[in-house]
Amino acid sequence: MTNHDTHICSFPTTTVIVDDNEEFLNSIALKLDKTRQSYKYFTSAHEATKFIKDNYHKSRWFLKYIQNIEEAEQDRKLVEFNLKDLYKQVYDQERFDIITTVISDYDMPEITGLEMFSDLHDAQLHKVLLTGVVDEKVAVKAFNDNAINAFIPKSHSDIYSQIHKIIEDGSNNYFANIGDKLLEPANRNLFTSIYNNSVFTKLLGNLMTDNNIVEYYMTSTDGSFLLISKSGQYGMFFIYSEEHLESLSLMAKEEDFAPKYQELLDKKEKMLCFYGSNEQTIADWNDCQKYLQDCTKVEISGTNYYYSYVKNIGLNKAIIGFAAR
Repeated sequence: MTNHDTHICSFPTTTVIVDDNEEFLNSIALKLDKTRQSYKYFTSAHEATKFIKDNYHKSRWFLKYIQNIEEAEQDRKLVEFNLKDLYKQVYDQERFDIITTVISDYDMPEITGLEMFSDLHDAQLHKVLLTGVVDEKVAVKAFNDNAINAFIPKSHSDIYSQIHKIIEDGSNNYFANIGDKLLEPANRNLFTSIYNNSVFTKLLGNLMTDNNIVEYYMTSTDGSFLLISKSGQYGMFFIYSEEHLESLSLMAKEEDFAPKYQELLDKKEKMLCFYGSNEQTIADWNDCQKYLQDCTKVEISGTNYYYSYVKNIGLNKAIIGFAAR
């Protein structure tokens, strides 16, 4: 996994690629990474436009959270509750069909790529133009006019890596926009200082690579993420500040946590990682030892954090992972 900004959620999406040259489309299809992204190929701009318009509504799934937040006038507790609900997107089997990027040739017989993008002006998509040598001036003007997000010359010596980067940019922009819509300003600042810190992004990226994770959902701004592998296996990643860890330790002490476990908390050799099928914090302190997990210390932005990854947790029902779509 490439280390990039962390979002409140991320999962594989779909890229639409349009070119009337079927041989060129086939050559692209052979080179693209299919392990973390879906693709739809069209030789007809009209058919591609219809497909995008018919499916674009799927990308607006998060609007229900915006409505709840606005009704509560940005109440932080309700924002937290809604974040915990974001993971329910894993139960939507169409989530991988969400279109985030459209790449189109400029010079096509039906309509030009720019005309197709103009017809899709209401859709917030990452629009990318493929150009021949004679079309590059048109592409530069379109980019300067914000009609497209990027363009790639077909003559580029490494066009496939350029396309791969463009697709990643489109996906990142989509999930960054969701965070901008759902997070209140204070929590957006938290993302900038902590979750988009290079230390954290590398840590999460390595964890995802090592465990074949292809999607994640933040469940609390305190520092917990639901991680899902390509095959649909669940796990939880917890990362708590030293201050938060100490508050959990104090809470355990007030609840008369067993001394042998309390000592592990006080020494920060273990951390309490609450999870459960009802996605609520577990309050049965008589049974809390099963939530004790080994933890590792890491410094982020000058502050000590402790993290733990818990595999094979249980949710309410099974999901279809990206591998089985």
